[in-house]
Amino acid sequence: MDVGEFDVSDAVIGWRWRRGPVEIVVSHGVHMTDVSEAVLGSRDAAQPRSSAIDFRRRTREDRPVRTSTLLALVWLSGCRTVAAGVVERADALLADYRNRPPPTWEAAADSAPRPWAPRQFTVYSRASEGRVVLERVSIRRGRGDDVRVAIDRLGGGDQLRVHLTLARQPTRREELAALVIEAWVTRGEGPEIHTLGAAPADVLSLAADTLISPPRDGAAETLVVPAGRFEGCVGGAHPLVPISGVVRQRVGGDVRELLEFGDDNGGALF
Repeated sequence: MDVGEFDVSDAVIGWRWRRGPVEIVVSHGVHMTDVSEAVLGSRDAAQPRSSAIDFRRRTREDRPVRTSTLLALVWLSGCRTVAAGVVERADALLADYRNRPPPTWEAAADSAPRPWAPRQFTVYSRASEGRVVLERVSIRRGRGDDVRVAIDRLGGGDQLRVHLTLARQPTRREELAALVIEAWVTRGEGPEIHTLGAAPADVLSLAADTLISPPRDGAAETLVVPAGRFEGCVGGAHPLVPISGVVRQRVGGDVRELLEFGDDNGGALF
């Protein structure tokens, strides 16, 4: 049996099996119950909640076919492999960031935040009570004056993907909710939820933590994090760092530290 992993649209994982004349394609965050029930024949295969499940016999008739219980077990095993792979990837990425030699970033004459621009990105670790997750933020090209941002979280059994379209760049937490034009949210391997003019409260909180620049007041200091040694930080931020500018920040009981940043849309977590 040929079992292969492939990417669909925004790097959502899908699976393809082939055995003899039978080909099965599952894509775009399919629920395990949808696949297991469809494979075992207890529900019509044309009932996925959010995804494309294509059961086809590669013949001229192209008729739907039923498959064996063995194939269902292969699917379930594959799901567990993907989940384990997510955890392993988060741990490997974090270890790689921590092992990199830290460069030195000198103080800048102007401490004002950088304006947002497409392809800017930042990657942070967020530690709370021994649990560490990775957070990546990137700026995308919008339409007209719109601003598009993507926020990914990975680690500690948590996987979240958020795409937001904002009316403009926000400067204060309190105004963020009113600036949301559209939101797309994918939690774990679940479906992508699309909303207009609103976003879930936890997503807004995450967006505020990762997008809003802190007040640039207080004495200048040097901060050392996995992304390097940053001289002349004010309010935990540095003017060379895009988006929020944060180098190190406390959010409630959490500590966020900068792992990587740039202007080339790098640092992908998925």
